[in-house]
Amino acid sequence: MSEGSVLALFDFDKTLVSRDSFRLFGDLAARSNLERALLFGAAAITKLRWMSNAQYKEHVLRHVWATRTESERAGLLEAHAIEMEALAIEPAWARLHAHLEHGDHVAVLSASPRFYLEPVLAKVSQAIEVHASDVTIDGTKVSVDNLFREAKGERAAAIIERIEPSRTIVYTDHRDDIPLMKLADHVVLVRPEDTTRQRVGEAGIEFEVLG
Repeated sequence: MSEGSVLALFDFDKTLVSRDSFRLFGDLAARSNLERALLFGAAAITKLRWMSNAQYKEHVLRHVWATRTESERAGLLEAHAIEMEALAIEPAWARLHAHLEHGDHVAVLSASPRFYLEPVLAKVSQAIEVHASDVTIDGTKVSVDNLFREAKGERAAAIIERIEPSRTIVYTDHRDDIPLMKLADHVVLVRPEDTTRQRVGEAGIEFEVLG
């Protein structure tokens, strides 16, 4: 890139939207209170680290996505996109749009599935580079190539190597993205919890708080 170029890397969930977009997706996709209860239980088990983040996504998608018809999937994606738009964190979106207007290279890196993130972000700008978890479905078998924690940092490092920016800015809400933050010249924490502020500070990373 040219001298003075900026690379802006954004997380998605709770950085650009105020809810976990995948939990929202599961809530919308569940067809009964029983299914919602099963998904809630899986989320609780994942929080206790008895199930990995990738296994959790595979569990949810196996039950409420792989079994859906194409028309049902299309309707669900439309409803989910509307919900996500309503949950936008405006100061973070303002930063994203400012980067685009300045001609900066903008990428979104998220552990959420590519199949619903990519079309939403493409409506904002075709210039946004999207890196997210890839989902493969074979009948009722679901596998997720999960872009999470260290994997997200590795992907960001590859982008930086390819783009060669003079400055990299990372926007995120969560301490799980410390591997990503360590690559940045400037870190912006969006509505961070106290534990995230503490962990990031302990890692020796200076940061700005937004929102």
